[in-house]
Amino acid sequence: MVSFSPILLKDIIEIRCGGQSGIDESGAKASIKLGIKTTILSPYGWKFRNKQGEDICNEQLFKNRFL
Repeated sequence: MVSFSPILLKDIIEIRCGGQSGIDESGAKASIKLGIKTTILSPYGWKFRNKQGEDICNEQLFKNRFL
């Protein structure tokens, strides 16, 4: 369990996200770095968008984004 603020009503015990590029990816990376249990659900076909705006369907590249 991680407590970040005295005004939170509950402790953050887990983060779940869809693994999409953008906010989902940023939130997952932040929670991993903070030591919060993080579950990332992959879009069908391990699909994500790279910085050049190209759609990529590759399991290993998808997972490498969160290492």
